[in-house]
Amino acid sequence: MLPAAAFDEGKESLKKAHGRRLILAAAFVIIGSIGVLAPCATALSRGGEQRLHRMRGWLIQHNGALTLLLILVFAVLFLAKGLRGLLA
Repeated sequence: MLPAAAFDEGKESLKKAHGRRLILAAAFVIIGSIGVLAPCATALSRGGEQRLHRMRGWLIQHNGALTLLLILVFAVLFLAKGLRGLLA
């Protein structure tokens, strides 16, 4: 009787873990899709074409600064990871 109860409890635990993984996967997909869905939603809204052209112009104008910012973020992350490895 005891092994059967343990099996049922383990089965429930697996179902909960599977449900959590599905929720995390759905959240990952939604967050990852924001970069694509936001411009699409903007284009479909009223005056969206003009807004998209303004955003495109801003991105083109600030391309260098955005690239530098991205490089700095990665540099800080890599530096922190390297220092953590050396000091650990």
